[in-house]
Amino acid sequence: MDQFEVLRVVGRGTAGVVRLCRRWADGELVIVKQVALSSLNKHERQAACNEIEVLDKVKHPNVVSYLDHFIEDGSLMIVMEYADSGSLFDYLQDRQEPLPESTVLRLFVQILIALDHVHKQHVLHRDLKTLNIFLHSNRQVVKIGDFGISKLLDSKSHAQSVVGTPCYISPELLENKAYGPESDVWALGCVLYELMALKRAFDAPNLPALVLKIMEGAVAPLPDTYSAQLQSLVHSMLTVDASVRPTLPAIMAAPVVQTALIDIMTDMCSLRTTPSPRAGKRSTQEPLPSRARVSRARLREWSRIVVVQDRSTTHLAVEQDFKVVTGAVGVGRVFAVTDGGSIRLWRQQNMMLSSSSPSSSSSASSATAAATRGGPKEQGTKAGSTSSAVAPTIPTWVPRRVRGLSSHRVRRMACGRCFAALITDKGLVLTFGRGDGGVLGQGNTTDIPTPTLVPALLGYEAVDVSCGATHTAVITTDSHVFTWGTSTLGALGCGPDTAVASTPRIALRPHSSDTYARVRCGHDATAVVTSGGAVWIAGANRSGRLGVDPARFPTINTFTPWSSLSSHIIDVGIGAHHVAMITRDCTCLTCGDNAWGQLGRNTSNTSSGDSALQPMSGLDDKSLVMVACGLHFTAVVTSNHEVFVCGSMRGKDDKQHAPEPTTHPTTHPTTHPTTQQHHVPRLISLATHTLASAQGGVRHETVVAPSGKKQVVEVHASDHTLLVLLALRVRSAIS
Repeated sequence: MDQFEVLRVVGRGTAGVVRLCRRWADGELVIVKQVALSSLNKHERQAACNEIEVLDKVKHPNVVSYLDHFIEDGSLMIVMEYADSGSLFDYLQDRQEPLPESTVLRLFVQILIALDHVHKQHVLHRDLKTLNIFLHSNRQVVKIGDFGISKLLDSKSHAQSVVGTPCYISPELLENKAYGPESDVWALGCVLYELMALKRAFDAPNLPALVLKIMEGAVAPLPDTYSAQLQSLVHSMLTVDASVRPTLPAIMAAPVVQTALIDIMTDMCSLRTTPSPRAGKRSTQEPLPSRARVSRARLREWSRIVVVQDRSTTHLAVEQDFKVVTGAVGVGRVFAVTDGGSIRLWRQQNMMLSSSSPSSSSSASSATAAATRGGPKEQGTKAGSTSSAVAPTIPTWVPRRVRGLSSHRVRRMACGRCFAALITDKGLVLTFGRGDGGVLGQGNTTDIPTPTLVPALLGYEAVDVSCGATHTAVITTDSHVFTWGTSTLGALGCGPDTAVASTPRIALRPHSSDTYARVRCGHDATAVVTSGGAVWIAGANRSGRLGVDPARFPTINTFTPWSSLSSHIIDVGIGAHHVAMITRDCTCLTCGDNAWGQLGRNTSNTSSGDSALQPMSGLDDKSLVMVACGLHFTAVVTSNHEVFVCGSMRGKDDKQHAPEPTTHPTTHPTTHPTTQQHHVPRLISLATHTLASAQGGVRHETVVAPSGKKQVVEVHASDHTLLVLLALRVRSAIS
């Protein structure tokens, strides 16, 4: 104890003494718990050591921090963080009037977050009570402590011994039943009741009477100053039947809790007490010529949104100071996320044209511009209004609002067939759209029109998200990959028995020291790119697109490393029958089916595909930094901000435009965007941008070639649509 100045004794028990001390080295106030080992039996010594193990395992801002331990004069000394505002029990004892509901929720939510984190470390507290909950920083921060009787659990075990303070013991413990996290939920319900009533939920003059009250679940009415939703939550947590008691994620998802939960997470900025060592390692990685690197210069610039479909290209009109952080594209939908964290949505509508009117081209062009500016749709119907014949259509993108995000700032976004997922700047995951097949991760198949928090991920901080047609994958800061949704062909990566998951499941855990940097979902497949350049893959192995023989391995049901990789991969795109990868050497490797020319190689059209990764042809002099894949096309971006496309954006069932077998020696011509503007469809106004199409429908096509001070910051693809995000008036590249 020479390194401490003892200030006073703050607690005393049969096993030892708890002292408030000042550390000589830095003047920090700490708690030193002295446990006399000589007076303990074997089980008591084990409990003391268990507290050290648990405290070291469950680091969190809302858990009392373990600092050190040592043995001196036959006693175990445990050094812990000092909470300067006393215990929650003392605070409630001093109260005369009920706490405001907002204060109750602010305190309760912090306990909830801490307990959820503890459970995720496979630890049960087993003695949660107001005496073991401490206040800090003028009672603004709550910390749970006293893990002396906690039990480390593996994923299948249940604690058996009956322990804990009698007033907080759950009914299943009194019946000597096996228990798990449900018992901590009961104790948490008792704490919430005490916060509201300023007295214990269950109390009696003797133990038999107390047991009777607990087994009946009978509690006195709560003050009517509290909302019905909060009172209902308390009673659900104090349900005698443990099987119907809500889980911690379900409690976090309760509407009465969510607002306070978001406020607390915003105030604390993160759920973690220190940066994750894995996240820290990621920040030291060598900058890559990828989306993140290219997009850093765009934040101060004006952005443009370009939608490419088959032979049509549309610039979505936005205000001059519009700045895009990221975007997403789905079937008939385009999303753009602004630097302020809001979302813009455009939905596609087909506008009919008249082939008999000589002015139809110019009229339709004006109508398209008006529609993308949000003008009235009548303007789009004047072109050829006198024609009664069946007329062709062009896509018109109409702006729509996305509601329900006033309290969130969006950082990343992805789009599936009829749903979307997003990540906020606090690492929260929200989903909305059609709920078929559990694609929203909410534990059901209900449609949700506005972005809603995914309850199962509230205890994690997400960093990347991607959506396939019917599934979603998320990477967290602690390098876990969660998947959910529907895939009968293994895209969830959770094994052959998991085709539907309506709540997120851990599909990939950390491996060695490599961290997961990016996740990319495609058609019945998912790829995870590590910071070390490796790729983990799961899903349908159509045409050998996953790098193995499709006859032997038609599906890969659990995430498997791509064993044949010899290059450092920084990005992946997944099509219906092919895969494309960008290497750190700025080349693009492709494999799978080349029936539509989507591999960008001069190879014959085969039905079996090619499982060997090979570079694209005709782009040897280009440095490629991004990739995106649709059903039957591949788009790559060069370091000079050109976008090349190979394959077809037409539907596969469109026999009229089906490509011929690629037997020509010129399937990869070098394009010259400034000299091939005559290939641009006449209905499309590209301003200073050009569209150059090659002959045959399966060649490389320079779709967007910005000139001057313009940059391509991201590309995204859906079935037959390519989304290109541009930054204008770029002053300098920031790397």
